[in-house]
Amino acid sequence: MCNIYYILDESYLIEDELICSFLLINIFLIFLFNMVQNLYLSSIKYKAMIAIAVLKMPRCMGDKIIRANKILNLLQNNTYLIAHWNPDAVSLADFETHVQNFIDAEVNTKLRTIGLVALRNTALALLMQDLKQLCSMVQGIANQMPEAAQAVIESAGFGVKTSGHRPKHINAAYNTQVAGIVKLTAEGMRAHEWQMSKDQINIISLPSTNNAQTYVKDLTPGDVWYFRMHKVNTKKMTYNWSPWIKLFISAGGRVAKGISSTGVSGSIAA
Repeated sequence: MCNIYYILDESYLIEDELICSFLLINIFLIFLFNMVQNLYLSSIKYKAMIAIAVLKMPRCMGDKIIRANKILNLLQNNTYLIAHWNPDAVSLADFETHVQNFIDAEVNTKLRTIGLVALRNTALALLMQDLKQLCSMVQGIANQMPEAAQAVIESAGFGVKTSGHRPKHINAAYNTQVAGIVKLTAEGMRAHEWQMSKDQINIISLPSTNNAQTYVKDLTPGDVWYFRMHKVNTKKMTYNWSPWIKLFISAGGRVAKGISSTGVSGSIAA
């Protein structure tokens, strides 16, 4: 009789061990599933946070005036952007003047005088150049705070386009993890020319490349350098140099040390 109870007790013990093992495996699988799911959702959330500033200028001249005035008013009342204003971009005062010049030129076209439309178009071209510079400047500022990038862009009056990928080809200068080595990138896929300077006056030309990136070595950490780039000119097209990109030479990390009106600068892994 005792042997029968012993066998029954042992069978119950084995069954309990199997149940515990089964529960532990289930708990582990649930934990693993939740971890993978969280990583996936985090990646989606991260991608969704990448905001790109767009101008979205309307076609109608009257609407262009409304749009330009809106951006001007928002910038004039945006203390954060004013505090981080890039000196390479058009100044707020000049932008205000160019907006008013365009408005005046558009009003004058109603006089039907020969030549006034051409003057209006010239004023519009200058205004569009300002707006593109400001859009790039705002993008550079927004890139430094991805969690609030959309708010920063919208606070300046520009539209926002979200992307699942960071723009790969922008005018930029980055520190790498190796002290004294800087990575330069440029817009577009074609061959590029590169320059660097300590004061934007005495310029050093770097070797041209067949792509949109290059590296600069043997720089002294703690120094400040300026970099610029442009596509190699062709017989049919001449490309302008980008604005200077200021970079404090350091090593490692991703904290930006400067912003260009058409690019960014900072630190990345080599």
